[in-house]
Amino acid sequence: MLGPVSAVAARVFGAIPVIPQLSTGATDGAFVRRVGIPVYGIGALTEDPDDVRAHGRDERVGVESFNQALRYWYELVEEIAG
Repeated sequence: MLGPVSAVAARVFGAIPVIPQLSTGATDGAFVRRVGIPVYGIGALTEDPDDVRAHGRDERVGVESFNQALRYWYELVEEIAG
């Protein structure tokens, strides 16, 4: 998984490190993992580390960040699907 993730990240975001992490939040992936389907969460939204608004009353994503993440996820699906 890291090969395609890293290749597409380099194309979309430039020279950035790709660092696997474990998320402690809830996910719908538990339902499909239970029947044997592997699940990966791949984040691509960028944010200002001094202005995190996750799960707040004014939670939002910047337009440029949204568009860049959308491009990333689209290209990643194309890369994996061949």
